[in-house]
Amino acid sequence: TVEPWNADLTGNVLFVVGAEREGVSQEVLEACDEVVRLPMDGFVPSYNLQVAISVLAVESLRQRKGD
Repeated sequence: TVEPWNADLTGNVLFVVGAEREGVSQEVLEACDEVVRLPMDGFVPSYNLQVAISVLAVESLRQRKGD
C-alpha cells in the first residue's frame, strides 16, 4: 500500500472505497493495480467517506496540475 502523494493519480483512476466495518473485499483488493491508504494520526478511528474521497480527488488534481 502507498500514501496518496506517493501514488501516481494522473492516469485513469478508479477509487474503490470500503465500508467502515467490512472494508474492501479481498477479491477486489487482489484485482487492484495499487492500494492507496490515507494515513491516520491520533484518535481517528476512520475518516468520513466524503473526507476520504475529497482528499484523494484533491491529490489527483494537484498531481495533474503540477504543484
